[in-house]
Amino acid sequence: MRYRFFLICFLTIFPFFLKSQNLIENEIPNKQGIILEKLVEENENIILFSVGSKRKEFDYNFKEIFKNKNFEQIKKFLIDLPINNDNLIVQKLVYKILTSEFLIEDDKLTREQDLELFTIKINKLFQTARFSDIDEIYSKTSLNFVNENLNLKRIEGYFLRNEYKNACSLLNKKSFVKSYKFGKFEIICNIIEQKFEKARFNLSLLKERNEPGDSLFIDLCYSIIGDLKISKSKVLSDNKNEIASLNPILLSSLQLAEISPKFEHVKDTSPSILTFILLSPSSDVDIKLYTAELLVKQERIDKPMLADIYQLSSFTTEELENAIRDYKKLSPLQSRSLLYQSLIRENNNEIKFELAKTLLRQADKDGLFTHIAYLIKDSIDYKKIQNLSEKEVQLIFKIYLSVKKIDEAEIFINSLNESQNQKKYLLLLNLFKFLDNGIFFDKEIFNDYFDSKKKEDELINKKNIYITIVSQVLFKEEIDFSTILLDSSEDIDEIKVNSLNMIALIDVIENRNYFNSFRVIFKTLKGKNFDELNIFEKILIIKVLLKLDMNDEFKIFAKNILLSIL
Repeated sequence: MRYRFFLICFLTIFPFFLKSQNLIENEIPNKQGIILEKLVEENENIILFSVGSKRKEFDYNFKEIFKNKNFEQIKKFLIDLPINNDNLIVQKLVYKILTSEFLIEDDKLTREQDLELFTIKINKLFQTARFSDIDEIYSKTSLNFVNENLNLKRIEGYFLRNEYKNACSLLNKKSFVKSYKFGKFEIICNIIEQKFEKARFNLSLLKERNEPGDSLFIDLCYSIIGDLKISKSKVLSDNKNEIASLNPILLSSLQLAEISPKFEHVKDTSPSILTFILLSPSSDVDIKLYTAELLVKQERIDKPMLADIYQLSSFTTEELENAIRDYKKLSPLQSRSLLYQSLIRENNNEIKFELAKTLLRQADKDGLFTHIAYLIKDSIDYKKIQNLSEKEVQLIFKIYLSVKKIDEAEIFINSLNESQNQKKYLLLLNLFKFLDNGIFFDKEIFNDYFDSKKKEDELINKKNIYITIVSQVLFKEEIDFSTILLDSSEDIDEIKVNSLNMIALIDVIENRNYFNSFRVIFKTLKGKNFDELNIFEKILIIKVLLKLDMNDEFKIFAKNILLSIL
């Protein structure tokens, strides 16, 4: 039968694929709800929430982030952490916060409050698929106990990683303490182990309980066994609320029933769920494309994996040969897939370049320029392309900078014949050299560029302001932001001074307040792509990152600013 073949292939091949992609960890401790009386007894003198997983190689220190903050303030801060934001800087800061150790005064939290904050923290780490960090935190709390909730979350973790064999093995252990909460997991294991009569019996018991939401799971299981024919489209349309929860048992049952979630189900979901959906054999290609692009922006998957996903879409030879003509007829996801496939199969260097230009324009709209540039960086011999326009020169230079081919970028701009932007390219090249390798450069390169702009009356425009800001930061000069903003007449309408901005300027920049600093960054970047930030917001983020010594994040942001100039 088809489902048996599917299950055998899935159980034997898929876990090895996961491990090869470095997308799973060896152990997943529980996600939440593990705090019981026994834990309190074993850790009487430990403030559990203060325990972090920070390793020696991490150079950040947020120990006093919650100094003088009460329980409600800390709780709200944790709950509001934007774990689903695809901005790389946000993801890095959230990770650092969740893995940091905290200094909490002994009388600041009650035991119950400490346990609640600890649970939220572990929950967030689980949602972001930081399983090894959860392991590290638990090892520091010396948790040597067995309880139902811990076991439940261990099982959920295995299911979320598609490690059904490990989950079922754990369930079958005589020493494993379990209750009716494990019933659904046992049913899935019965099906996987082809114990269909036992599965049917347990399903009948579950049906008698008549719990809300169970009917979908029951129908899916009968469908997997072969006892019931269901319409996949009807399942999705009739159970929108249940499917929206996307919990581990539901994801697993949908997967085994070969039903893919839709866009509305995965929108704004957590990285751990996105990873499961991306690697699920039952997920539609469009969903895989969507999740892969989100995860690559968060650096949760490697860029080559995005290339693999782009090649899953099926196109005819005619469609591939006419990709530049027809890509606009497709969704942005499918158009990028079409253009990429067309590019890698094309042999003509000139046509490859045309495809690359079109693909990168599409990628830039969704914040994927750097990632796509990496995929095509070795596909084209740019030296052989004749009669380049200034826009094409700029694009090639941007590709080199994006993929950290600094030497090639330098050779390229030195080969140009009197480019009108030669001085700008030279300055940007040296700024990138410094950001990547700490190689400092003569300030005359900076002065030379701006002297030329003074002569052209182009000194005060957005692009030159950005270059000025980054350059002055690297030269460790104090930036007169007020002058820059007031002189920038073309951008003054974009600048909205509101209460958030005032808090940022007064509290964050001057007082080095980590708590409010992160709130400012998260609120400023909420729901916005980099290109949607105005000058004030970009300056604000630069100042906050520098004040908090967030050097890695500053470099990422500074590079984004410089690349936006091209």
